[in-house]
This record gives sequence, structure tokens and C-alpha cells, in this order.
Amino acid sequence: MTKKYIRFEDHSTSKSIKCAKKNLSKFGKLEKVILRAPRRHKQAKYNEQIWNRVYMHFDNCIVRFNGLSWGYFGEGTRGLKEVLKMVDFEISSEEIAAIQIEAGESHTIKVKELI
Repeated sequence: MTKKYIRFEDHSTSKSIKCAKKNLSKFGKLEKVILRAPRRHKQAKYNEQIWNRVYMHFDNCIVRFNGLSWGYFGEGTRGLKEVLKMVDFEISSEEIAAIQIEAGESHTIKVKELI
């Protein structure tokens, strides 16, 4: 069965949190979370924003958020912490800030880590 793919591309932490509050309870059981650092494309302009992505894999869909981040202490990191808390995963700001992902790479948080 192919999972439905849903994108929430608000590009801001506050809008991502608002969207998560409104929608996350609709998607069933969480399987895993993938944090992906984008690779800058050669065609991208110097000042063009390249957004981090958070993929939340649920029973029947994959939900993608922009506007959340990791690897530092700040608004995007606070947003990621808040969204993960909505799916009953407690993580500290220090743990999120410690996640380092190279451009084009990803970091997976599996369900067994969420229990």
C-alpha cells in the first residue's frame, strides 16, 4: 500500500507548529521521524533559502514540515521540540541542538526510540 504524502510548507516555525496542532492527531500511529538537511543546488541563487525538512512517517501517510530545525538553540529547534511533543516524544533542547547533519544527509528517529 502506498502512503499518502502530505506537505506543509509554511517555511516558518510558528506556522509549522500551528499546522501540526491542527493536523497531527489525524494521522494515526507514528512510525519514525526523519530529519533531512538539504543539499544546495548549483542553480540556487546565493541568497535563496534552502529549507530543512522533517518527515514524520505515520501508519497511512508521510507528513513533511519545513520551518523546523536542529543543530543549534533557536526558534526552529524549539518548534521541532514542540511538534515532537505533540506525538508524545519528549526530547530536550540540548539533544536537538546536538544533532548535526551534513548537507544532503538525514537522521532517523525510530519508533522504538519514541517509546
